[in-house]
Amino acid sequence: MTIRPSTPPPPGSQQSGNKAEPPYQARIDAYRGIPVFRIARPRERNMGWRSFNPSVRSRFESLLDRFEPDLVHAHCVQQLTASAV
Repeated sequence: MTIRPSTPPPPGSQQSGNKAEPPYQARIDAYRGIPVFRIARPRERNMGWRSFNPSVRSRFESLLDRFEPDLVHAHCVQQLTASAV
């Protein structure tokens, strides 16, 4: 898995995690000094109806194993699917 610091997107691009390339790549941002980990999701038909995604699960587990956080706040579970929760 590749983890790289976030860089500003080029003009005209979208910052949405589901448009990042390549799919399932993790990136790290920060909010007020707190690390924010993002997992890119590919665009899929009916992706909002997908309950589980093994690729998200493996990336999420890798992040947990690598950083061993004491607390996790999961946001946008509809995109990450229940696999991350």
